[in-house]
Amino acid sequence: MLSSVDGALVPMPIDRTTIKPLYDPDFDERGVAGHLAKVCENRAPIVTGEDAV
Repeated sequence: MLSSVDGALVPMPIDRTTIKPLYDPDFDERGVAGHLAKVCENRAPIVTGEDAV
């Protein structure tokens, strides 16, 4: 499934192929993991799908 984000169609659910075009096309697996570690938010308890993302 594709989702429209700022006019670009990106794959959903979110994975490396979604993050690369939105943030940095040169991200490798470690770069994506590092980026996610920096921007993650602790959402507890998880109640909605937004909380899980």
